[in-house]
Amino acid sequence: MIIYKTTNLKNGKIYIGQTKHPDNKRYLGSGTYIKKSIKKYGRENFLRETLEVCNTQQELNERELYWINKLNSTDKLIGYNVKIDTQGIYTDESRKAQGCKGHSDKTKQKISLALKNYIRTKEHQESLYKAYQNKNLSYITDEYRNKMSKSTSGKLNGMYGKVHSKQTREKISNATQGRIPWNKGKDGSSYYTVMLCNYIDLLLLEFNINKETLFSNLQLYVQQAKSKNIIPKNKGISYNTLKKYGLIL
Repeated sequence: MIIYKTTNLKNGKIYIGQTKHPDNKRYLGSGTYIKKSIKKYGRENFLRETLEVCNTQQELNERELYWINKLNSTDKLIGYNVKIDTQGIYTDESRKAQGCKGHSDKTKQKISLALKNYIRTKEHQESLYKAYQNKNLSYITDEYRNKMSKSTSGKLNGMYGKVHSKQTREKISNATQGRIPWNKGKDGSSYYTVMLCNYIDLLLLEFNINKETLFSNLQLYVQQAKSKNIIPKNKGISYNTLKKYGLIL
């Protein structure tokens, strides 16, 4: 069970959701607005990333609410999520807001059969990689960065003054132990490039800077991000690494 973020690679808008079937890579979200956007731009122009692993439905609901608030994805300029309340996202009001009535058992069976043994073609995989590699970050204006920064700063941050309990940390650790990575035995270059692109986006948003400023003082910003646990301390991100993977010309 995971909390995920789906990103529209054309306009940068995001959708936060939860799923009990993380292995279904085709699932990008069930909200009305995200589904309309997928239909408009095409599935190949969306990228889904795992934000957090959970162990219970209650934890899923709580953490989904946390990430929606943290990333401000109910703002129509930022995301596709609808307005939510303190009771969580799965209320009658939120379902009505999205026009979500749920699938019948018969429809669920049809969907399950259609998705079983689905294999993404090599052409599809390459189109996803190219779309992200050529991602235009020009939409991240100074106004956009400021808004994102203010919406998750101080007391507006869902984890302000809080830390995960020892029990929650153990649950996360136990849930991931022994799990075989989805990309084991596969070419990791494209996956690593996408990961680097994600970290670049995080740095740009966190420090409210442009790419030129970031690359000219890369190690300083990377060290600060690692000290804030924005980027894992074991990730090697250097000028030479970005150049190696074609992110710096």
